[in-house]
Amino acid sequence: VSQSRYSLKEKHVLIAKILYDRDGNIVLTKIIKSSDYSEVHLTFEDILSQFQIPNVPQELLDEDDQFTVYFTLLIN
Repeated sequence: VSQSRYSLKEKHVLIAKILYDRDGNIVLTKIIKSSDYSEVHLTFEDILSQFQIPNVPQELLDEDDQFTVYFTLLIN
């Protein structure tokens, strides 16, 4: 993540993995694919930090009482 300005004509695909606990709180966020533009990357991180999941279905939980969701953000 190095450049600070980006062109609106460029396509950006960002992918993240978020690990949640049984209460829907974020345990871990890992950016799998980011943008070369810091502004886009930071916006993606901000969006991800807001994804709390209430009322987690017990069927989604693994043996550690956690579950993983993958998010993809496509711009343009």
